[in-house]
Amino acid sequence: MYEAREQLDILKELQGYSQVEASKIEGTFEYDVLASNSIEFAKSEVELEQLYNASFADTSWGEYLTMIAEQYGVLRKAATNAIVVLTIKGTKGRIVPAGSLFCTMDGLRFATDEDAVIGSDGFVSAKATAVEAGSGGNAAAETISSIPISIPGVESVTNSEAAYDGFDEESDDALRERYLLKVRTPATSGNPYHYMQWALAVEGVGQAKVLPLWAGNGTVKVIIIDADNKTASPELVQATYEHIESQRPIGATVTVTSPAPF
Repeated sequence: MYEAREQLDILKELQGYSQVEASKIEGTFEYDVLASNSIEFAKSEVELEQLYNASFADTSWGEYLTMIAEQYGVLRKAATNAIVVLTIKGTKGRIVPAGSLFCTMDGLRFATDEDAVIGSDGFVSAKATAVEAGSGGNAAAETISSIPISIPGVESVTNSEAAYDGFDEESDDALRERYLLKVRTPATSGNPYHYMQWALAVEGVGQAKVLPLWAGNGTVKVIIIDADNKTASPELVQATYEHIESQRPIGATVTVTSPAPF
């Protein structure tokens, strides 16, 4: 492993190379010249050490690790937008247009996914998605209560249940683990490693377990949990199923589930 040399060590080496029979103490001409050069050489040493570390997955980070993983088809998972079901109160028959904004008191915004019509009881349920991606969008229950832009016929809003499936961008450690799984395990022709890699590639999936032939020939069960090590939502289970279906060999019957909390 390459380690950067310290500036004082570099200075001593330069002084050792000098054949000038003159004082080498601080303040002399030779000392000042060699000291200034050793500072710049030390900077280069640090950059070389960083370059060395950035070149290998075990020690790489950030965009450098992203590029290493991409060479093997392992893409860093992006942050996801939380989803929530809103209960909107208002005038019967009024349409709440898709894209209508509602937010928490601290400014976390959600936009409705589709047009919704307020029913005869004065209420309508509408699915909405957080405007900003990431785990910060997982608003707690009963916290979405503000209407930042007036919507004709809409009086109030709330969320009886917490928002969910908002996940941060994949961390370096998680990406490195998936990269090492890809290069160290023989995933070919739809074997168990292949199904595990397909499941873990889905944004929001944290861990996966594969049960081959669980219900007879041609059957595969994939059990997942989300990136927070919790039971995956039905939407995440479905997204994982659809991704595996788009990748798997012809003829396999795939089931994707998530364990219930206990």
